[in-house]
Amino acid sequence: MQSSQIKESLQYRQDWEDTFNAITDMITIHDMDFNIIYANKAAKKSLGLSSNGSGEKKCYKYYHGTDFPPERCPSCKCLTTHEPATYEMFEPNLNRFLEIRTMPRLDNNNRLLGLIHIVRDITERKRAVEEKVQLETQLLHSQKLQTVSTLTGGAVHDFNNYLTAILGYSELLQIDLEQCDETTAFNIMQIRDAAEKAANLTKDLLSFSRKKTIAPQLLNINDVVRQLEKLLKILISKKIKLDTILAKDALMVMADSCQIEQILMNLAINARDAMPDGGTLAIKTEAVGLDEKFSEDHGYGKPGRYILISVSDNGFGMDGNTVKRIFEPFFTTKEAGKGTGLGLAIAYGIVKQYGGYIDVKSKIGEGTTFKIYLPVNSARVEKTVPIMSDVHSEKAGTVLVLERNTNVRGFMADVLADGGYEVIEANNAENAIDRFIVNKDKINILIMDGTMRKKNGRDAYEEIKKINPGVKVLFTDDNYNEVCEKGAGLIPKPFLPIELLNAVIEVLD
Repeated sequence: MQSSQIKESLQYRQDWEDTFNAITDMITIHDMDFNIIYANKAAKKSLGLSSNGSGEKKCYKYYHGTDFPPERCPSCKCLTTHEPATYEMFEPNLNRFLEIRTMPRLDNNNRLLGLIHIVRDITERKRAVEEKVQLETQLLHSQKLQTVSTLTGGAVHDFNNYLTAILGYSELLQIDLEQCDETTAFNIMQIRDAAEKAANLTKDLLSFSRKKTIAPQLLNINDVVRQLEKLLKILISKKIKLDTILAKDALMVMADSCQIEQILMNLAINARDAMPDGGTLAIKTEAVGLDEKFSEDHGYGKPGRYILISVSDNGFGMDGNTVKRIFEPFFTTKEAGKGTGLGLAIAYGIVKQYGGYIDVKSKIGEGTTFKIYLPVNSARVEKTVPIMSDVHSEKAGTVLVLERNTNVRGFMADVLADGGYEVIEANNAENAIDRFIVNKDKINILIMDGTMRKKNGRDAYEEIKKINPGVKVLFTDDNYNEVCEKGAGLIPKPFLPIELLNAVIEVLD
């Protein structure tokens, strides 16, 4: 061979190798015994192949870390059928998703010499697809929750209208119990008791639908835990011991009791699921002080006095990666259908809303502890029982009542009339506006239903404010949270007669 031909051949070989090594897919050439006899740069780097080592180099040892070909091996299929084969798999040895393609390598006489093995790393593509599917699943789940939430909120509003009338009229009857025989008095009390239980059920439903009116008040956290203790024992299994360790002194916070109960029940359910074979769920309350050092060590915590609620279990525990994501919306360690992934995210939001902090410590096999810090309120609670006779009976002014439910409107009119008010009734927004225009010089306060079909009480109030900007209003609703302007008040349904009268007096004052 002439030197020019040799030079050309060497240049051709160099160009081929440069091209071969420039390909980012892992390419290896195998003989009939699965030995790698040639590999490009990408394959050498990923598999740890030496550039010029000798000896046996079985492909399955480098790709799979085994002493034999794996099940559904495309190389085996290719060598058997003499046809190309393709297979996607997750390879634990490389911790990657791989697309493996094999092609038979033939000589000039079409005899099989081995195969060409091409491997593409599809890990990022797979993860992108999985994340897309996960996001779509979460979106669908969120949309389902929103639909159920909307339906629940609407149904509960109507239910609360009936409860308002039932509770209200039974309360009015109970005032005259002395004039009733024993059986009638007992029946009235049974009606009242059942209505109160139904009212508590609607609170839970509204909490689920995210439409519950938030009513912060001064609470003793110890009282909340004591009242919830019986329900918690029902929620957790008999194999789990509930241990409550409460501070001796009253621990006062400004919060909504239903929200605090929601947090504790959610944590109790999670603890139960982490202890299927039994264990101990401990709830501890104490007063603590956070200082600058605490803030520096933990990365959170404005210095001051706090109430600490610790909820601990000795269940499975969680690893570090799970703990980091535990408060993310839709993140859940439970199997599909067993959890929404919203409970702890909601708990986090509630605690932050009150200016507090929530933290979690957990280790696999050692259990989990949630710590909730709520700012201390130093005021004391004076419990008082309202009495109907405390409300004056002399003429106190004129009230325009907008309420679409006939039973509720009739009950409110009776109570207000007994309380000394002249009552003007309206069953829709347009009717309320018209009656206000006619009686604008004598109406002292509006009582408006905030949830109505088409125009609601809020819409009517906005129209009436254009006529009299200083008019006072009391909204009666179970999900209205925008009552924040001067001269406006809110009384959630269902309510008792004395609560209605006191709310009117409070707004007027």
